[in-house]
Amino acid sequence: DPKLEGMRIVQLSDLHYSPVVWQRYLIQYIHWVNELEPDMVVVTGDLITGGYRFAHQIATILSHLKPKQGVICTLGNHDYSIYGKAVVGKCPKCGGNVCDTEVGFVCENSQLEAKSCKFKIGKTILEQPIDAVQAAKILKDKKSDVMEKFISKSGKPFPAFLVMDKKGKITFEFPTRDDE
Repeated sequence: DPKLEGMRIVQLSDLHYSPVVWQRYLIQYIHWVNELEPDMVVVTGDLITGGYRFAHQIATILSHLKPKQGVICTLGNHDYSIYGKAVVGKCPKCGGNVCDTEVGFVCENSQLEAKSCKFKIGKTILEQPIDAVQAAKILKDKKSDVMEKFISKSGKPFPAFLVMDKKGKITFEFPTRDDE
């Protein structure tokens, strides 16, 4: 398009704001971009690494871009995290928030590049669905309510509590039987 002739576009990519990529480095980077006096800045993803807690800070840093016509920004694979997910409790391993995600109840620190925490409670254990109420109860009380729909390797249903030990491992506890 002839209207775009002479337009100065600056592309930024892979900023990865995190504990490893420091704020002062990115602020200097933004300063250098502004010195180019761009008409437009296009930011093509991976703004953050390490989860949602860096989203506000990178937005603040990027707000200092001063192109004449505007900024276009798209997200990259590292920008998707557990931001906005319901917190069900505190992680027993690292103290981070445990969030309700599509894949399970996971510690927010499992979203860091270094994956410093691997705590997770699955959404299904032996075919028994685990809901947010039970996950929260396990995190708070170290024990779920009795659940009736676990399925054994032989295909038989059985009731059990899910209990969490001091290391954050989830195991079974079986209710006393009426015939005992």
